[in-house]
Amino acid sequence: TPPVGAAISTLSAEIVRLREDLDRSRSRVAFLESFADQHPFLPILNRRAFARELGKTLTHAGALGTSASLLCLHITTAEAIRRQYGRQALDDSLAYVCNILTEHLHPTDIVGNLGGADFGIVLLVADKAAATVKGRTLAEAITGHLYRWEDNHISVGVAWGSLVLEPEAEAAAVMAAVDGQLLDMAGDGGPDAVLEKKA
Repeated sequence: TPPVGAAISTLSAEIVRLREDLDRSRSRVAFLESFADQHPFLPILNRRAFARELGKTLTHAGALGTSASLLCLHITTAEAIRRQYGRQALDDSLAYVCNILTEHLHPTDIVGNLGGADFGIVLLVADKAAATVKGRTLAEAITGHLYRWEDNHISVGVAWGSLVLEPEAEAAAVMAAVDGQLLDMAGDGGPDAVLEKKA
């Protein structure tokens, strides 16, 4: 009957509206989740998101039987750059490092900031030898050029290490091992390195 037809039309329109609202809500949640995973100013993952992706890699590596490795990098001149040129110069130098990493890594590799001047990189298909080669390549790319800041060219120093990811390992244990390695790197690379050469 016409009243029933009108009621069905009204109900159908309400269902469409609710579906649209749900789609918008899902999109908003996805956006916020993505935003929460990003470093505040670098175009890479923050520590929490990196640890989560590392855990996924450990799980998948065990299932697929593939070798994956983790690189950790410490910018040894970070504190000296901050003291001599200021926070903005340090932030820009870290962005410079990120750009180099992006240029030299495969899109499937996972890059994250582990805090301050420390970076982590998961190489999804890489044994110890491949990780060593990649680590040397990245270090040479970072240190091979001077970073320009205002009227100065600044040398960015880097220390790095690598380890093969064991499938049965826990992400928390791996992160703890990396933190220890980064502390050793920070101790070896003093903050008073030669920083600048005038243009």
